[in-house]
Formats: sequence, C-alpha cells, structure tokens
Amino acid sequence: MTTSTLGGQVFERLLDDLKSNQFGPGERLKFDDMRDRYEVGTGPLREALSRLAGLGLVTQIGQKGFRAPEASLTDYEHIIASRKFLEKRALAASIAHGDDNWENGVVAMFHQLQKATRPKPTTRQEHAAWERHHTNFHHSLVAACGSAWLLNAWRSAFDQAERYRRLAMKRGHWVIDQKDDHERLLKAALARNSELALRILDHHIGRSAGKIGP
Repeated sequence: MTTSTLGGQVFERLLDDLKSNQFGPGERLKFDDMRDRYEVGTGPLREALSRLAGLGLVTQIGQKGFRAPEASLTDYEHIIASRKFLEKRALAASIAHGDDNWENGVVAMFHQLQKATRPKPTTRQEHAAWERHHTNFHHSLVAACGSAWLLNAWRSAFDQAERYRRLAMKRGHWVIDQKDDHERLLKAALARNSELALRILDHHIGRSAGKIGP
C-alpha cells in the first residue's frame, strides 16, 4: 500500500475521530501516540494532519506539531453563519437545477435518515450511523448546485458544525425533534419551493448544538 493511500485512510479515520470529539478541544496530537493509535508511520500521519489543518479541523502549532481545535461560542457562531451562507446558496441552486436523479437521491437519503432516527440513537455506533445518514441527506439536498467549489466549502463548514453538534450530544443536548425539519425540507425541496426551503433551513441549522457549555 502506498504512502498516499495510507494517508487517505488515516485522514478518514482522523476526521471521524475529530468530529466525534475523541480528542478534547485543544488537545495536543502527539505523534508517538497517533502512530500507535492508527498503526502508521510519520509520513502518512503528517499528510493526513496537514490536510485536516487545511480544513481547519486541526490546528498546526508552528513547527511543533498539531492539536485538536478549540471549542468556543464565538467559533461556533462563525461556523454556523458560514454553513448557513453556503448551504442556502447551494440548496437554492439545486432546487433550480436538480433533475429526477437529484429528487430520487434526496428521497432515498431522507428515508435512510428517518430509519436511523427511529428509535433515538443511544450508543456511540448508533450516533455515528445517524451522523452519517444526516450528512448524506444534507449533501443530497445540495448535490445539484453545479459547483464543486461551493460543495467543498460547504462540506468543510458542515464537518466543523458536526463537531460541535456531537459535542452537544455528548453533553446531553441532542435535539431529536429535528426530524420534523428534515421532512419539511424534503417536501419543500421536492415542491421546488425555494423560499420555504431556505426559511426552514435557516431555522434548522445550528439548533442541535446551540448549547456547547458544560
């Protein structure tokens, strides 16, 4: 297996661990510990960490290494504002340009999310499955926007927001009634009612991580 392939695998594992707060906010990511944890050498690990630093999901400490990003209300508010800005534009473009394949994808991802939400997730594995389906549903809504640049920027903000949502979940603040928002989003998008869909989305984003303190 090549170093690049290993780096990609470590990137995905690290990304999931960071979003699920397996490392505390501001925690130093020590190379010795990370090599043991992910069973890779320094090269693939540094490649993965550099990519994550470019996305803002780790912080580079000069030439000394990396740490998990801090968590603060101010940072959270900036992330939510960025996600709203990007996702609303991508959703409006998808509603305007999406075809039958887009509609079918949105419906399929909604049903997967609905199944993962009922009953309420309780274990780490169930929460991880819910997050995966939640990501897939939101991605399906914006997938027809026609801009890879917009999608990449949106995904970065979405992943950052997920880290805060899962931090809130860890502290008992998960908002289960968001499932109603998802159904309303689905119906508005399929009806090509952009104004209503954007209003629902604006209200929806940020609700479940609205309390990040202890």
